Amino acid sequence: MSKKSFFNYERIGKAALALLMGLGITLPTSAFELDANGFINVFDLNADLTKGAGPAFGFNNPTSTMATVTGTTVVLKPWRDVCDLGTAADKDTYWGCDGSAPNKNYGKKFLETSVYNTSQTNVAQTGSFKACIGGGTLDSDSAYSVVGFVRIFKADFSEMWFEQVAAGPCFEIPYTIDGTATVQLQKGFTMSGPNALSTYDKTTTVYLNATALPASGAGSRDPNAIPVLPLGALLGLVGLLGLFAARRLKA
Repeated sequence: MSKKSFFNYERIGKAALALLMGLGITLPTSAFELDANGFINVFDLNADLTKGAGPAFGFNNPTSTMATVTGTTVVLKPWRDVCDLGTAADKDTYWGCDGSAPNKNYGKKFLETSVYNTSQTNVAQTGSFKACIGGGTLDSDSAYSVVGFVRIFKADFSEMWFEQVAAGPCFEIPYTIDGTATVQLQKGFTMSGPNALSTYDKTTTVYLNATALPASGAGSRDPNAIPVLPLGALLGLVGLLGLFAARRLKA
C-alpha cells in the first residue's frame, strides 16, 4: 500500500471518529460477565415464607441456574435446580419438590442465591456499582427480594474488608481501593426467598449502569447512557465516508 493511499485511509478514519464524537455516539463497550459459579446459603423456611434459623449449609452452584446475562441486562430467577433435576433422594422430604411444604406454591427451604463478577486488582481506584431492578414477572411475588452488593476481599478470600448492600428499584454503591494490597473486588446480586418448584418460571430483570427503570416497552436501555451505534451501522458510516472521499479524489 502506498504512503498516499495509507494517508487517505487514515484521514477517513479520523473523519469517521470525529463524526461519531459529534453525534454523541460511542462504540459498544464490553458486556458484564458473571462468574461461572455463584453461591447458595440454605436456611429453614418459616410458614410466612420468611427466613428461619440457619444457615444450615451453603454451596457453590452454576450461575446458569440462577441468572443469564445479555449485554448490560441480567435476568435473575429463583433456584429450582434440585426440583428440576429430580435425582436428589431428599428432593421431596427436605426440599419439598412435591408440594408438601406449608405453602404448596414453593419448596421447604429459604435460600439466599448470589451471583457476581469477581476481579482481582491492586490498582488504586474509586468507583461505583449501580443498577436498577424490576420489570419482570417476579416483581409481583412478595416471597422474593433482590439486592445488589459490593464486597472487597483479601486476595486469598480469607478476609472480607468491605461489604455494602443496597436495595432497588435503583441503587448506587460507591467503593474505594487504595492500591496498597491485592484485593478481590466482587459486584453482584442476591435473591432471597424459597427454593422454587420445577413449575415456577417467574424472573426479574436488572439493568446495569442504569439510573432509572426503562419505560414500558422501552427494553433495557439506560435513559442516561450515551447512544451506542451498532457495529453494522458504524461500518456502513465509515464506508459512506470512504465513498465520499473517493469521489472527491476523482474530482
